[in-house]
This record gives sequence, structure tokens and C-alpha cells, in this order.
Amino acid sequence: MVENGGNNIKWQVSPIVAPIAWTDITNNAIYSGANTNTLTISSAANGFQYRAVLIKNESACTPVISDIVPVIFSNSPVVVDVIMEKCDADLDGKTLFDLTAKNTQISVNSANETFTYYSSLAGANANNPLELISNPTTYTNTTAHTMEIGVRVANPAGCSSVSKITLNVGVQIPASYVFPSPPPPVCDDAVQDGFTTFDISATKTTIEALFPSTEYTVAYYPTQTDATNQTNAITNLSSYRNTIANTQPIWIRVNNNKANFNTCYTLATYFSLNVEALPVANSVTIPNQCDDNHDVLFFFIS
Repeated sequence: MVENGGNNIKWQVSPIVAPIAWTDITNNAIYSGANTNTLTISSAANGFQYRAVLIKNESACTPVISDIVPVIFSNSPVVVDVIMEKCDADLDGKTLFDLTAKNTQISVNSANETFTYYSSLAGANANNPLELISNPTTYTNTTAHTMEIGVRVANPAGCSSVSKITLNVGVQIPASYVFPSPPPPVCDDAVQDGFTTFDISATKTTIEALFPSTEYTVAYYPTQTDATNQTNAITNLSSYRNTIANTQPIWIRVNNNKANFNTCYTLATYFSLNVEALPVANSVTIPNQCDDNHDVLFFFIS
């Protein structure tokens, strides 16, 4: 209330619904400023209406009564932090997200609330327009692999809360990938049966270099079935003896180590182990020849 001084002010309160009964307010744990032009109300007084009565000092004028102001407190939305996970098949750790897909998990009352997304949690807390995400249904993370963004949730009363969305991108090796340095063929050993020993440990370093160092596990398998079921992993990469004669494809599986993110993995064969057969030397019989000039030399034709 605005007044020109020299007046007495008293605030009054009444239920919003009938029966309407105005009573004078005194300062207490709920109210302060009961006799000033500004009344401060705590949330414990929710659901009441208020008015101010101005009485001129030393005057028989009729008291002036302000407009009635109903006060209804609204709680801020109850929100939780969420995680969104997607696979990326071009190795850059970035992909498209529909940020609205988790609204119902962020707040159970999402249908009656407004969601605004920001490129950082700090931006959401500060309601920073410079960090506002204008395309939340087709948003590409700007920080590779893992990025935290903020979402501001507001109810019809204008009360808001902030939640964190963690964007996790699992990297998969693209189908077009060509292994740069496949292992060379190795000669068969003494027992010429198409089996020999290979050192393929260097190939693992090549695969690991495609991924963030601590977030993925690279494993080798002798068959596709083993790679699918993650059984019979090859553990002796520096001295592996092929189990399929002559030519054996090696299956590689790359798993994401993040919890609950085991659906985003790579399963492929990028090279085969080839056993090179040893040359076969056949016995040759050369008939005796006469030395016609007695020089102990003779020209043989193979």
C-alpha cells in the first residue's frame, strides 16, 4: 500500500472461501509488518486473502480499504536428475538427442509444467539466455562422450526447479572402417598342418586408439558366437595359435565400461590369420655321367 504519511495502517486477513471474516493481523511467526505499508507473509499462511485498512490520524474520515489480495503459495516442481545414453557410429563421440524424451522421468507432473533446456547446469540455475538450447528435440552434444546439461522446470504458478541431464555417447566402430595394418601371414611350423603361432598384440593398440582410454574394453574371440556370448576370449595375443586351419578370422568386441550401457558395443572381424605353407623339396635322382676329358667336371642340366 502507498500512503502519504501520518496515517495508521492495519492489515487484515480472511479465508478466501466463505465464511468471509476479516480479522486484524498482529506480528508473529507468520506475519511481520502488520502496521506498515508492506506485509510479509510466510508460507504457513497459504490460502488466505488480505487487505490493508488506512485510518487518518485525528480525522473523522472514513477509513480507506485497499484492494483484496488472495495469496496462494505453490511448491516448486519436484525433479530428479536423469541420464540419457545413445550410440555413435562415427567415432567422434557426438550424436543427436531428444532432450524432451526424459521429461516424464524428470518430473511426474511434467504434463502441467514447462521445460527449458540449457547447455550447462550453471546456465539453468542462472536462467542464462545465452545458454538456452533452442532445439531440444534435435540437440547434438558439444562435448564428446559425456556432457552435463541443465533443464529448468516451471509450474503454472511460476515456481521452478533445476534438474541435471547427463548425456552419455557410446562410440561404435563404423561399418566402413578398414583395419590399417592387418597381421602378415606366418609360415607353418615344423608340423605342416595349417596351424602356427601368431603375435597379434599390436593390433589391440590400434583398436584401443580409436576410443577414450578408460571407457572401453577391447576383447578378441576365435568365433563370432564366442564374441556374441563373450566366451572363450583370446588372452594370449602375443602367442596365439590359430584354431581354424590355414585361415582364421579374428572377432573383436569393444564394450562400453559405463554402468547400464552394455547395449552399445562393436562386434566385427577386421582381419584374418593366414598360415603360409612351407615349400616342399622333392628328392631328385641324377644318373651318373661320363667324364670325357678327365677333368672331373661335367655340366648338368636341372
